[in-house]
Amino acid sequence: MSAPLGLSAVSIADYPSLLNNVVLDVDPNVYNPFEVPLRGSSTKVLDGTVVHQLFGLNPSDWTIQLSGYITSYQTVQALWTKYRQGGGGQTFQMTDWVPNKFQVIWTPGVQAFKPVPVIGDNQAHTYTMSLTVISVIEFFGGAY
Repeated sequence: MSAPLGLSAVSIADYPSLLNNVVLDVDPNVYNPFEVPLRGSSTKVLDGTVVHQLFGLNPSDWTIQLSGYITSYQTVQALWTKYRQGGGGQTFQMTDWVPNKFQVIWTPGVQAFKPVPVIGDNQAHTYTMSLTVISVIEFFGGAY
C-alpha cells in the first residue's frame, strides 16, 4: 500500500454549489489547459486567393487534458462518482494552480476518465482525464 503524497492544486467540485470537492492527491504529469484552437477557416476562392475568417477564441472549443498518478483509492472512487454524475449532464468547476477556474463537463463521446490500477498496489492508479470547457470563470486569477 502506497503512502499518500501531498495534495495537488487541481480540484473538481460540483457546479455551481462547489460541494463534493475532489482534490487530486498528486499534481498531474500532463496538464494542457491552453490547447485552444482559433475558431475560423481559410478557404481558396475562384480567383486563387485565400479568404481567411477568424472569429477568435471560444471557450467552448477548449478541451483540457490531464494525466498522471493517483495514490488514493478514495480519490479514484470520488472521481468515478463524478464521472457517473457527468453522464446525467452534471457540470463541475475545475480549479488549478495558475490560478484558473473553469466550468467543465466530461468530454462527450470518449472515455473521459480512465483510471488504470497499478499492478502490485491496492491503492494507486494511473489515469487520463478529458474535460470540455463550458465557460471560463477565472483565467490567470482574473476575469476572462
